[in-house]
Amino acid sequence: MAFTLVLTTTTGWTADTGTRPYKVAVLPFETISAENIDYIKTGIVQMFQSRIRWHKKVTVIPPQQTKELIKNIEQSDQNRLIIELAKAAGADYVITGTVTQFSNAFSIDSRLYDIKNKRYLLFTEQSKRFGDLIPKVDFIAAKINKKVFNRQTISYDNLVSREKEKYEQLKR
Repeated sequence: MAFTLVLTTTTGWTADTGTRPYKVAVLPFETISAENIDYIKTGIVQMFQSRIRWHKKVTVIPPQQTKELIKNIEQSDQNRLIIELAKAAGADYVITGTVTQFSNAFSIDSRLYDIKNKRYLLFTEQSKRFGDLIPKVDFIAAKINKKVFNRQTISYDNLVSREKEKYEQLKR
């Protein structure tokens, strides 16, 4: 089973709000840095858990349960891990990603895998300083909420507002 990269802005990604809540699993993010920034992994998983969860519509599998399931999966490659984790957890979506630190800048690259439709969306944010990581993860969660679950959050509204301001400044 392979996944196809989708980077369009169509509404074809909007999840159908059926009778049961969608289940999302968040894998620990990889970290790439000359320094030890592994503690960021826990924070990112917790942030996604709190920001993606939506009462009666989207549940996020607890991180400890995800860790336990991962222990029981033969990890030959990332795609296999994602598929097997989703199967074991009953997850509709799996979020993975990487935080890369280069000098004092950070890049957050995350993917949301749609298990049923065998495709994924890529979400990226860059930060010039460590203190911006939390808002950047918040923006990624807001984009996922809007794009996949058609949920408009305050964070998403703030993001759109900032993007409009940037666009207007570029026009000048």
